[in-house]
Amino acid sequence: MTERNLGKLVKTDKDQRSPVSPEKRKRIDPIEQAIEAALSPGSFISYNAAWSFVDDVQDVASDVGKIIEKEPERAAKLYETFIAACHEKADEIDDSSGNFGMLVQDLFRGWINARQAANQDPDETARYLFSWMEDDPYGFCHDLHREAVKVLDRKGLEAFIHRIRSKFESSLTEDHKEKGPPGYARRRWSGGLKTLLAAQRNVEAYIALCAQTELETTDCQAIAEMYRNRRRPEDAFSWVERGLEIARSDRGKSYEEYKLRELRRALLVKLGRPEDALRSAWNEFEAYPSTFTYKELT
Repeated sequence: MTERNLGKLVKTDKDQRSPVSPEKRKRIDPIEQAIEAALSPGSFISYNAAWSFVDDVQDVASDVGKIIEKEPERAAKLYETFIAACHEKADEIDDSSGNFGMLVQDLFRGWINARQAANQDPDETARYLFSWMEDDPYGFCHDLHREAVKVLDRKGLEAFIHRIRSKFESSLTEDHKEKGPPGYARRRWSGGLKTLLAAQRNVEAYIALCAQTELETTDCQAIAEMYRNRRRPEDAFSWVERGLEIARSDRGKSYEEYKLRELRRALLVKLGRPEDALRSAWNEFEAYPSTFTYKELT
């Protein structure tokens, strides 16, 4: 299995230009045959047909998920084949709805679960994930780090963090060699690393990383949430205030600012200042009357 492709789609009679012998067909995993049949290689899937097509492919993906518990190694190999096959299919489907891309994200999560169930090397898992992220012609792995953190166990998360951190650190000195706009690689890998550190609840490492990048309102919210989970409301509150200060320097109101204000009121109650929380909610309702701000008063 190569890092670049991680599995090949089963060749059909048409691809091989010769019949597949019954003996060889028997050796092919039946789910692998179902993957090939569902993806229908060689036929273009229009936008109108894509919805039902993805539903059929999802049924096969569900069959792979059902064998993880009893046959995790087999499931992992099937997911690898499935992911490679979806890359082959990407040029043959109008995925304007994004459903096909979301299905591939499900496959990545299933693959991680299968490898972990099989107790396979977490460093190797991280290496493959990183390889997919670097070679991503169809954008299936644009937010792979966000999907991976949902299922990675402790060792897997540590291995993935190590690999992404190495790439981020190299981007600090080699960003000019990367493709894309200046600073793109640094922003990309720092964003991925922040997501992973937040999932790990490593607030110290997150703050240290922010010292190397531009501090944003989303960073302040993430740090405040981590301190809140550690039952340190005073520290959480100070980061919320810092985030709101950044937000006020931007034009207009943002969703991040709304979430920070909501978190601020919750922390005020935690800190024994419910009157201040109510006053804040009332001021916001007066400034921006809506059903959302009214709910904060009830």
